[in-house]
Amino acid sequence: MSEKDRVQYKFMIPTDLKARIENAAHDHRRSLSGEIIHALEEAYPDPLSKEAELRLAAGASMMLKPVKPNSEFTEQYDLVLAYIVERFGLDDAQQAERLINEVWRDKATRQSILIDQVHGWIENTLTPWIIKVSQEPSPLGVHPDDLAKT
Repeated sequence: MSEKDRVQYKFMIPTDLKARIENAAHDHRRSLSGEIIHALEEAYPDPLSKEAELRLAAGASMMLKPVKPNSEFTEQYDLVLAYIVERFGLDDAQQAERLINEVWRDKATRQSILIDQVHGWIENTLTPWIIKVSQEPSPLGVHPDDLAKT
């Protein structure tokens, strides 16, 4: 990050909070400023563009796509499809699969998807969505637990 990309912002924090941040910075071998920036980046991640998110969702779906029906990862694959349906305003899982296949056909896209980024998307986007929809009625009329039964 260059100096012109940074803004100085002065604020007051409780003494005990500052001490906790200093301890964490020391443990993580970061400056106080670096530790605060890291914590804020974790709390307020940069939102993905829809195109970037679709690439990561396609990568996740291809990693989780079951080899045969009701095999390992079938439930997780179905959850990725349900997420794509909701997020991209599709009508059903078949449309989601067609969209994934369209994205996946592009060799440059396939090569640009990094496993670490897909894992980060699963952890930071898909998992919170699964937790949210498992606690609320799904707008699709399907509860995530019911997906494995179909």
